[in-house]
Amino acid sequence: MEIQASSQIINSPKAHDDYSNIINNHPDLICKWLADGTLIFANKSYCRYFGKSPKELIGFSCLDYIHPDDQQKLQDHIAKFHNNNQQAMIELRIIDSKGEIRWHQWIDKYIQNPETGEWEFLSTGRDITDLKLSELELLRRTEFERLITRLSIDFINLSLDDIDSHINKLLAEVGQYVKVDRSYVFIFNPEANTMSNTHEWCQECIEPQIEYLQNLECTSYDYWVSRIKKHETILITDLAQLPQKAQELKSTLEKGQVKSLIGIPLVNAGKILGFIGFDAVQQERAWTDEEINILKIVSGIIGNAIVQYRNQQELHRQRQFLEQLNEITIASLSTKNVEEMVDVVARRILTLINADNCSIALWDENKQKVAGSAHNGLPFGNQIQSVLDQVDPSVTKIVLSNRQPLILEDVSGSDIISPKLQDLFQTRSLIALPLIVDNHKLGAVIFGFSTPHKFVSSEINLAQQASYQISQAIYKQRLLENAQKSAQEAEKLHMAGAIVASNLDPNVAISSILDQLAEVVPFNSASIQILNNGFLEIKDGRGWPAKIDPVGTRFPIPGDNPNSQVILTGKPYVLNDAPDIYGIFGDKDHSYIRSWLGIPLKVRDRVIGMLTLDHSQPNFYDNKQLIDLVTAFADQVAISLENARLYANERRRGDELEALRATTADITKELGLKNLLQAILQRATDLLHATGGELGLVHQSNNTIQILVSHNMGSTDYIGETISMNEGLMGYVAQTQHIEMLEDYKNWDGQMDCYQESPIHAAIAAPLMIGKRFLGVIGIMNSDRSRKFTENEKDLMSMFAQQAAIAVENAQLFEERQHQARLDMTTGVYNRRGLSELGYREIDRSLRFNRPLGVIFLDIDHFKMVNDTYGHHVGDQVLMELAQRLRSNLRSIDILSRYGGEEFVILLPETNNEGALDVAERIRKTVEERPFSPSNLSLWITISQGVTIMNKDNCSLKELIQQADEAAYQSKDAGRNLVTLYDQIL
Repeated sequence: MEIQASSQIINSPKAHDDYSNIINNHPDLICKWLADGTLIFANKSYCRYFGKSPKELIGFSCLDYIHPDDQQKLQDHIAKFHNNNQQAMIELRIIDSKGEIRWHQWIDKYIQNPETGEWEFLSTGRDITDLKLSELELLRRTEFERLITRLSIDFINLSLDDIDSHINKLLAEVGQYVKVDRSYVFIFNPEANTMSNTHEWCQECIEPQIEYLQNLECTSYDYWVSRIKKHETILITDLAQLPQKAQELKSTLEKGQVKSLIGIPLVNAGKILGFIGFDAVQQERAWTDEEINILKIVSGIIGNAIVQYRNQQELHRQRQFLEQLNEITIASLSTKNVEEMVDVVARRILTLINADNCSIALWDENKQKVAGSAHNGLPFGNQIQSVLDQVDPSVTKIVLSNRQPLILEDVSGSDIISPKLQDLFQTRSLIALPLIVDNHKLGAVIFGFSTPHKFVSSEINLAQQASYQISQAIYKQRLLENAQKSAQEAEKLHMAGAIVASNLDPNVAISSILDQLAEVVPFNSASIQILNNGFLEIKDGRGWPAKIDPVGTRFPIPGDNPNSQVILTGKPYVLNDAPDIYGIFGDKDHSYIRSWLGIPLKVRDRVIGMLTLDHSQPNFYDNKQLIDLVTAFADQVAISLENARLYANERRRGDELEALRATTADITKELGLKNLLQAILQRATDLLHATGGELGLVHQSNNTIQILVSHNMGSTDYIGETISMNEGLMGYVAQTQHIEMLEDYKNWDGQMDCYQESPIHAAIAAPLMIGKRFLGVIGIMNSDRSRKFTENEKDLMSMFAQQAAIAVENAQLFEERQHQARLDMTTGVYNRRGLSELGYREIDRSLRFNRPLGVIFLDIDHFKMVNDTYGHHVGDQVLMELAQRLRSNLRSIDILSRYGGEEFVILLPETNNEGALDVAERIRKTVEERPFSPSNLSLWITISQGVTIMNKDNCSLKELIQQADEAAYQSKDAGRNLVTLYDQIL
């Protein structure tokens, strides 16, 4: 390496003096040494630092002051430096004059000596110990933070078996980090007012204390516990500092040879769980703020872990409890009546609550007394009921009145339980819980304990869950017992609803509704009223006095009439004595009315009108079961009216579409909505000679516009963009529902930020409207600044948008009609097409999962005679009623289809031979057991059925139907009204 000297430095005497002076008096340590490390020069700072004179240093190796672990590092550095002759830097540990290890940073380089003009080696160093220690401390702190983060993550989603070991591991890691001898966790038991050492870590030479620190009375350590419960961090650097009242604490610490300690509360969600402690046993010590903060972080982690552990334990206990409770409930539901049910529950429920005895009392709300009971674990027989009859108020009556559990931890000291009951039950403590479902008071369950018992919250919660389950079981059993009473009304409702649903003409449907209403519930007069533009209008009625025809009468909503109450609340409204409440019932035309019932007609929570009934007897409709029956009928009526309205709209819309067919031929060729929208946008762009555009449809759920297609709008893809009403041009058009045209979109105040990079200049947007119904917006733009849309183009766009709207709606309807195409119009069940589509799916599923699939083919016996005798309209009604009876005997997963004129095919997934025969026989009995009633006739109908099951030899739908058909033919040949299994005729 060639080094050029500076003649100016060499030739300047002043430079010679300055150079030597600067080097010798420089505050940094400066020295010169040879390649082997021998020192040949040391300035004053260097000599002063090592506490020696130049004579004691020069001539000796500088390696003598280097830490042994860094000497090889220095030798490598020297060799590399002399080989490269380039400035280099090294950090070394130095042993100073006091024998202490210090960190140094040395910079080695060649400089030109102005005295000699030659280049010579010079090494400059300085003490960086404080900086290095700070760096190492920062590194240590960072490593600990990583440790805490890792341990925190480890606690996430731990199992019950792993949480304890992870807490112990955390205590060990932290204890070693803060250099203590023992770290531990104490948990409070609030109910017993004790605390216990649950987790502990100790250095190897420290004796564990955990086995001696269990169930300690908190009152004995009040000095410590009270401060912990105030969320205080407790520091004790010297046990002598403890006050007199902390002697028990001091004694405990001295037994553990503790000299200093720190205690930090364990908190979760503001609740004190206990505390963590860290002991210094071998020597007294103080605690830095940093260590305290670290320990608080650890406290939070452990607190969360303990709560996680408790929650998992509680979930496990709850799961076991609920499983046993469900087993008891299932067993109780297999009983014949409520009395037998409560006897089963009383015998088995004790195992869940761990009580000594249990009583379940049934309540008679009308008589306001206990009307039956069941007991387990009590030393008496039938005498209990006679005693219960004499007690007033009974425990059952008390808890039902208060609707709250009754907890008595000492029955003998209570004035609630009569002496008779105390003697009879021989119970020292009890908990009684009401059995109530909604507002139905069913009775009470009472758990007794023969010894004094302290109830804890978890025990009370379990008892409440048990009482809830018992309530539901009793309530369900009572509902089942009442089901037969409601069966006749339900059948009438079913038949009436079917007849009503068969009419698609709105006026005919209304008339049919009123005819069938008399079959469901008695009335003197009735009417159907439809809501329109704030008024209720009477459309038709029955039973009005002569010369009174209120059809067309309108009632304002809201108004001073009972109709408003029904419409505004959407709930049934009953007048038990109508003239006393509304004056209108006092005039001569309505004087016969004493009871009045209004039922709303609702479609998807939207009130479309109401059904009214009245009667000459007061309180006639004050019957919840009757109101529920009429409400159910009204629900069917509302659906029928809505279907009739939709059908009328569909017919009207079809006429409109046909009239516009010629002008919309190009865009209506495509019925796929996505392709249609693209075609509409492309045609509109071409039509107006524009650059590009977008089309969005309204999103009904949040009333926004969603861009579905976009064409040539720049580099950004706007498909999927959501536009709020009145946002941007398309949002403005959506809000106003009028076409809008802009000459310069970029200078328009309403432009959207997301379109700033778009090349939009002139723009025009038009709403897609069907009448007053808003479907979406189409927007077209030009990027050519010299191009503007004209008024003629605006009119053209408006007309096109009208045609496009019809096409969009037509495509949407097409998708809906695809579904309707699979249904038989007469019966409402699947047709052959629907059977084929769904049948192939079921066969594929059965084959893939190796599951059984049953098939029933049924044919109405002598159906041709019905058509020939009564006409096809009666035959159709028979088919409809048969379909309804078939549905009522099938599951939701079964597939019912009309295969031919009077032929039906049923697919039964997950059903074997025996199951399919059972279904067929049940269907056969349902059909033959009562006459069909088309057009008020009474026709006895029977069916012949064939049954087959899919196997490896008949894996096609065609084969299965053919086999079932052959079996059905065999049923007909054998006399009809039979069920034949295909395997039996082979």
